[in-house]
Order: sequence, then C-alpha cells, then structure tokens
Amino acid sequence: MEEVDQIIIHTLRQVGCELGDDVVSLKQFTTEITVEGVVRCLRFIRPDRELPIHVSPNMVERYNLGMTLASACTELGFKGDLGYQTFLYSSEAEMRRIFMFLIEKLPKESEKIVDQQLGAGAVMARAISEEISRQLNAPWLPSYCKRNGIRWKGGHWWREDYSSCRALETCKLLPPGSEPGASREPIWRQVHDRRSLAPSVFGFNAAAIASQQDQEADLHQVGLLSKGLQQEHRQRKKERVQKRIADAFQQSLLSTDQSRVDVSKLLSSLSLEDEAARPRGSKFTRAEKLQFTKEEETKQAAGDGARPELPKRTSEEDAEAKVKEMQAQLDSISEVIVQLEGQEKELTASMQQVSEDIRVKQAQKAELESQNELEHRALALLPDAEGNIAKLQGKVDAAAQKLVGLSVQWEKHRAPLIEQYRQLKEQCSKRLNETQQKLEEIKSLKDKMREISEQARSKEELHKQLVSEYEKLAKDVNRSSYTKRITEIVGNIKKQKEEIAKVLIDTKTLQKEINQLTGKLDRTFTVTDELIFKDAKKDEAVRRAYKYLASVHENSNQLLQAVEETGSIMREMRDLEDQIEQESQKKVVANLERITADYKQMKQENASLLAQLKGE
Repeated sequence: MEEVDQIIIHTLRQVGCELGDDVVSLKQFTTEITVEGVVRCLRFIRPDRELPIHVSPNMVERYNLGMTLASACTELGFKGDLGYQTFLYSSEAEMRRIFMFLIEKLPKESEKIVDQQLGAGAVMARAISEEISRQLNAPWLPSYCKRNGIRWKGGHWWREDYSSCRALETCKLLPPGSEPGASREPIWRQVHDRRSLAPSVFGFNAAAIASQQDQEADLHQVGLLSKGLQQEHRQRKKERVQKRIADAFQQSLLSTDQSRVDVSKLLSSLSLEDEAARPRGSKFTRAEKLQFTKEEETKQAAGDGARPELPKRTSEEDAEAKVKEMQAQLDSISEVIVQLEGQEKELTASMQQVSEDIRVKQAQKAELESQNELEHRALALLPDAEGNIAKLQGKVDAAAQKLVGLSVQWEKHRAPLIEQYRQLKEQCSKRLNETQQKLEEIKSLKDKMREISEQARSKEELHKQLVSEYEKLAKDVNRSSYTKRITEIVGNIKKQKEEIAKVLIDTKTLQKEINQLTGKLDRTFTVTDELIFKDAKKDEAVRRAYKYLASVHENSNQLLQAVEETGSIMREMRDLEDQIEQESQKKVVANLERITADYKQMKQENASLLAQLKGE
C-alpha cells in the first residue's frame, strides 16, 4: 500500500494541498489534511460546488461539513456507507478507498486540452454560464446585509445591486512617447480620479484600434497592398488635408479683410452723408462743441478778469465730474453706433433691392434687344422677298449636299473606328474579368491569411498555456522512479495472478480426484453389496459382514460430511476473522465514543444558544 499512498499524496500536492515532505503515508493524515484533500478534489471535479477548506471548531459546522462531503461523494457514485464520522474520524483503509475514488473522478489532461482547443470565445462563454449558474444558486441576502452592495461567497467577491455605482467618466490620455509633444507623466497621473483610470485606458485602446481598423479598411478598399503604395496613399491624403486647411484659412482671412474694408467704407460714407444731411451735428458733436465753447468762455473770463474766481473743487468732485462727462460721452457714442447700425441695415436692404431690380431690368433689356434684331433682319429682307427666298433655298440645298458628303465620309471613317471600339471594348472586358478574378483570388488569399493568422494565434495561446502549465508543474519529480514503482506493482499483480491460477488449478485437480474417488467408492460399494447380499441369505457370517459393510459405508459418509462441514466452518471463521479485522481497523468503538461525545457537545451548544436567546 505504500505505492498507493505515494500516488495519493502526489496527486493531492498537484491539486493544491500543502503537505510537508515528512508526510509519506495516509497514517500521518490528520482530520484537517483529510478534509482539505477531499474538498480540493471535489472542487476540481465540480467547480461550481463551494465548500470550506478549513475545519471549524464548532461541532455543528463540523457535522454539516462532514455530511455535505458524504453527500457529494455519494452523488459522484461512491458505493459504501458514508457519514460525517468517515471524514472527521477516518480510518486508513476508508480514506484510501475514498481518495482513490476521487482521484479516478478527477478530470484528465486530455479533457483540459479539448477545452483549450475550443477557443477563447467558447471558454469565456462557458465561464460566464458557470458564473451565472453559481450566482443563481446562491441564496438571496437583503441589501443591509451587504456592504456597498458587495458580497463574499466561496472565495469570490461579486456585486449584487447598483446602490453604490457611479457614472462612467473618461479622461483624455497621452501615453509617454505616443506623440512628439506628449507629456512624460505616467497615465495614472493624468487622470483626476483613480476610478476613471480603467475606463480611460479602455477608451484610449478602443479608439486606437478603431482608427487602425478604419485605415486598414480604407487601404483595402483602395486596393493598396504593398507598403510603398500605402505610404504614398497616406502622404497624398495628408497633403490633401493640409491643402484644404490652408484654403479654408485663406478664404476666412480674405472674407474678414473684405468685411473690414466694407465696414470702414460704410462708416466713412455714413459719416459723410450724416454731415451733409444734418449740418447741426449729432448729439455727441453738439455736446463736444458746447464743452469747447464753455472752456473758451472760461479762458476768456480768466484772461480778462471781469468775472470773480470760482471756488476750487475738491479732488473727489473733479473725479466725479470727469466720470459723469465720460459716461455722457460713452452714451452719446453708443447712440451714434446704434444709429449707424440701423442705417447700415437699411442701406444693405436697399442695395439688395436695387441689385435685384438691376438684374430684372438687364434680363428684360436682353430679351428686347434679341427681339429688335430679329425684327430688323426681317424688315431688311422684306423688299426682295423672292430673291432672298431663292438664296436661302440654295444655301439649304448646298448645306444638304454638304451633309450628305460629310455623312459618306463619316461612314468611311466610322467602320474602322467601330471595329477598333469593339476590339478595345473586348480587351477592356477581358481585363475587367482578369482583374475581377485577381481580386477574387486576392480576397480568397486574404481570407486564408486571416484564417491562418487566427489559427497561429490560437496555437500560440495554446502553446503559452501549455508552457505555463508545464512551468507550474513540479520539476523535482523523478519520472523513472514512478515508472519503476508502477512496473513493480504490475509485476506483483502478475505474480499474484499466477499464484491464484496455480491454486485454482490445484483445487480443480483435487476436486476431480475427490469426485473420482467418491465415484469409485460408490461403485465398489454397490458391487460388494450385490455380491455379499447374494450370499447373505445362505450364510450367517456373510449376513453379519453385510451389516458391517453397511455400517462402515454409513460411517464413512458421515465422516465425509463432517469433513466438509468443518471446511465450511473454517472458511466462515476466516471470513469472520477478516471482518473482525476490518471492523477493528474501522475503530467502531472509538468512533461510537466520539459520536456520543459530539452529541453531548452539540446538546451543550444548543443549550447555551437557547439560554442566550432567552436572555436576549
């Protein structure tokens, strides 16, 4: 059994159990190691099953864990009596049987490879379906039992409501080295909030991929396959964009200059018209003239000395007066601007109306001139109508003859041109067919290239997965030792089979000999019985011999029956001894004592819980 224990321990280490190097047999397994090994095997067999690895000190939880493990093993098809004591107070033979059963149920490497060959999409869909089924099978909890809508279940965090969600926010990112003028700061410092880092990165990557796909689609649509043609196409496209931008800027600058010139001219014309129409001046000019006249009068009064000196004002009053004067000037200027804008609108409207009237008059003038010319020509031809008609008829006949000659010449030139046109058309159709065939071939080659690239990517992913799995495997495992042990086990099994076959052959030969001897004995007894029975009627001694013969035969039969019964009793004794040994290995008495102790402990825990509930 040492080889079996080594195989079980090696498998448990591969599954994820942390076993020390000193653990070499199942005798050294504790309850914690046993439960952990069974739980990890069940997780590998049924990933959707969630079971705790560690054993709780509470007796109720230990009992529930043992019963769940027993039910899981029975669901997988384990034949035998299982209970919570099987895992908590297990014996070596029982645990060996359970571990061998679970190891046989573990998924093989071939199944993993098949799952990997399905592709990333199928594996993701399977994982999503498993996650959804796991969440649906989980019990419901109210929102106040979950912090921020997040719940921990079986080693996983997941969100069950949207009470603490936030809106999706992204920031513009410039990775270092992406552009010539890009900042050298890392991307996590370019965002204002850490929660918007992941959406910003996803958005940046999606935009880059979309632009690259658009460029590839544009190049494929144009039909540029080589790198040189692609670069030329991109350069021409860049030049066209730059030219459009330059033209747009130039037009905008020209329009702004023209508008400025027109506005200045309009303002100057309006000012001249205003001065000519209103010699008195506007409110602003009148206020300015009044101010200048007042200043002149004050100067004259100061020079003549006729008036008395005015009292000096304080600096604040002067400032207020200046502000009021400037405000008045500003109001007058704003009124003038409003008046000018109104006049500008009126003039533009009148100019549009005048331009439309001019266009209408010009069209009418052109029509009248054409009618006038026709009438003048008709009047000039009226005095000599017959001669003019004859001249026109001659010109018409000459034109007809000329047309006939031209048609004949055209027919001479037309026939070779038509043939040449047909030939060129056929050549073009052939070229089009060839180009279509080439395009179809190119498309098929592109499809093949895509399929090959996808296959190469899938194979690369599979290779990476296999390499990672190979790196995860233990390198210190000596394969030759395991193969040697397996060959030794196979050799021992063969030897046992040979010995069993020899024993079976011996038993068969013995049974044959016994059957032959019993048959011979029966035949000899019948012969002697007949011979003695004939003489027994005549002689008294022969009659006694016949009686002794019958008693000997009966005693021999009884002896044979006793021997057979003793053999069967010995076999039953051996079977009972084996059963006793098995039961002694199961430690039934110790298990019963432990079960009773567990029962008492559970009763005590229940009593304490009831006391706590009553106290509350």
